[in-house]
Amino acid sequence: MAIEYERGVRNGVVIKGIEIQEATTFLEASTAAFNDIALTLEKRDADITARVATLLNDMKLQIQSTADPVALDNKGIEVQTLLK
Repeated sequence: MAIEYERGVRNGVVIKGIEIQEATTFLEASTAAFNDIALTLEKRDADITARVATLLNDMKLQIQSTADPVALDNKGIEVQTLLK
């Protein structure tokens, strides 16, 4: 997702809308998959589950606001690390 997003944004301006749409679609699918297993994850570690939910929401807001691609990538890395 970060690769697509980075291709679509420069200095806070959308330069390739299709890339932003791909990043959005990927994030929506990732969020849906997470939501499908969130109750199970919550039983294992409620704090991590809550943190991942927050990060996914933050990532959605970052895409919508054309935030710095590095910031979006960092949140994605944190999600991956938490779910390992």
